Amino acid sequence: MNQDFPSTKSDQLAELAQAAADARARAAKRATERFSKARTKEEVSDLEYRQRLYQSLKRDQVIVEDTRELRIKKSLSNWKQKVGPTFAEATTENPLILDRVARLQTDNGRHLTSLAMYGDLGVGKTWTGYAYCNLAIASGAVTDGQIVADTETSVLGRIAKGGYKAPDMLEELFNPRYKIYFIDDVGQAHFSNDHGRTEVWYELIDHIYNNQLTLLITTNKSFNPNAGFGSLEGWIGKRGFDRLKTLVGRDGLIEPSKVNRRASVLDERENNYRQG
Repeated sequence: MNQDFPSTKSDQLAELAQAAADARARAAKRATERFSKARTKEEVSDLEYRQRLYQSLKRDQVIVEDTRELRIKKSLSNWKQKVGPTFAEATTENPLILDRVARLQTDNGRHLTSLAMYGDLGVGKTWTGYAYCNLAIASGAVTDGQIVADTETSVLGRIAKGGYKAPDMLEELFNPRYKIYFIDDVGQAHFSNDHGRTEVWYELIDHIYNNQLTLLITTNKSFNPNAGFGSLEGWIGKRGFDRLKTLVGRDGLIEPSKVNRRASVLDERENNYRQG
């Protein structure tokens, strides 16, 4: 004989918990149905989808371009503080330099981005070298922190005299962040001996050659090996000079001018000042 017993308090709590769980399940089901209907209403044609995707990509591209322009602007500002206003304003329309800078932005043209500027005092060698660097930064190919730019005395002369510190100094000079080495006034530094000079030059040129980096030099040394010690080969050594010729290529020697331009540059600036 069956007999119904009165529900205990625990049974009542269990029933309430089950009822609450069922209510939550029904609410979740209704929410899912509403979401599915909303998604159905949001479905668009393939054409509209592509248009929306294009607009989204276009917005992303604008963000990328804005970021790139800000990076270039900051780099140019930092560069101007490093080199001073005179050389930060250096420009050039030399097609060979424009070609070299364009190659910096490619993967398969980096083997030929180096140049050698030669000639007598005041013909614009240093100006041309800095013009190259300015264009490279403005194009976004490099930042100011990726360029080593100084005289031969400051860059290599101190390493040759560095004694036991020389290896560490070379290691810092060969930091992977550096992409362009601009060595000004090659042939003017004082080295304690010829061997130290030619060795440090070979180390630098070999590093640049092996890593497809850029070397810019200015010098009044002759590129004619028969000029003896007055030749660039006599200064940097036969091994270094041979590799340098490969770096700059057949057309990589630039003589900016045959006359001293410093007086004319000063006159031009003075005229600009007087004309307001």
